[in-house]
Amino acid sequence: MPAPAVDLSKLIIDASNYKVAMNMSVVPGGPGTVFVFQTLSSIGWNVSAENEVFYAVGNKWPIGIDNNAYKMSGKMTMQAGELFSLQKIFGVASLVFSPSSILGVVALDGTFSKTFSGVMYHTDAIDIKNKDKESLVSMDWAAILVS
Repeated sequence: MPAPAVDLSKLIIDASNYKVAMNMSVVPGGPGTVFVFQTLSSIGWNVSAENEVFYAVGNKWPIGIDNNAYKMSGKMTMQAGELFSLQKIFGVASLVFSPSSILGVVALDGTFSKTFSGVMYHTDAIDIKNKDKESLVSMDWAAILVS
């Protein structure tokens, strides 16, 4: 007898259900300005850890393993005009020169949220091509904390 069908549609989160916002203070320790991204075409992140393997004298096999250094990094792609607006709001020529920020990603239905703190942008790259209808910029970032 076949197993009964299970509806797993509640586990599917459509890309249009996400919102991404950044909170950045121009003055260290000052009040932050929240910016909700409107034109992101993609956002992705990687949370990883370096692991360390432990050995003992007289033993060829490891006796243990532990995570050592955590790393959080990501990439966003958006319309160039939105990045230029951000640069104007925060008074910087590139977000690479900006202070650290908080980056939040949430699903509007409440099923998911992720907050990256101490975010530093280390690349903003743009290619402007003739006859293109849009100009996209990609930004690479790293964070010190994720929750």
